[in-house]
Amino acid sequence: MILLTRHKEENLFIKKKLLTKNINSISEPITHVSHLSKKLQAENKKVFLVGSQQTLKTIKLKKNLKYLNKSIFFIIGKKSASHFKKLKLKVKLVGIDSTDLVSKIKKNKIYKDHKIEYLCSNINNSSLIADLKKTKKEIKKNILYKITPKKHFQKRTLSSLNHDKIKVVMLFSKFNCDTFLKICKHHKIQKKNLCKIHFITMSKRNSSKLIKLGMQVSWPAKPELLPMIKLAIKKYKSNF
Repeated sequence: MILLTRHKEENLFIKKKLLTKNINSISEPITHVSHLSKKLQAENKKVFLVGSQQTLKTIKLKKNLKYLNKSIFFIIGKKSASHFKKLKLKVKLVGIDSTDLVSKIKKNKIYKDHKIEYLCSNINNSSLIADLKKTKKEIKKNILYKITPKKHFQKRTLSSLNHDKIKVVMLFSKFNCDTFLKICKHHKIQKKNLCKIHFITMSKRNSSKLIKLGMQVSWPAKPELLPMIKLAIKKYKSNF
């Protein structure tokens, strides 16, 4: 089986993709998201930077959406960008990851005088903020939702991990990886069990702790969901 650690709705999409290849999976969201009902302020010479689809829930609020139709957005992730475009919002730059987006911001001269408001969670991308500050742009963080790590696995997941039924685990961020390892430590899951698993992450940067522990870990050439799913299927099938 493949263990999916994203939020429930996102796990469902991946589960359906895996079923087309006759691969069973377990959905185990390892974080909880709570959204804040905030009002966003549109301004001239300001760009909203979005790193997650979770920000959509705040933007879609009536008190926000109708006032943001003239605002400019920089987005991380093609899928997130497509959702924003469907809302007829002005998406001007899209990066496949934070490094790619910062590179495009540096090259783009049209918005060089605009300040950036980073719409994020309490677990924000510190390397992204550091890289943006190097561009000498004015940057403000605006926390729209809170991520709380869970402390326990479901009984089925715990049993499957202890009995080596999980062949592949998909982890989607550095925080996701760290949280998974903390829960494993809490449950005293032995390293010999984890070493039998192939971990699929979004990027090498996210995999740092897994690599240090000597785990089997791979990531796609592009930090996107569909290539990640294809890689998970490939590694799963190679175990049989």
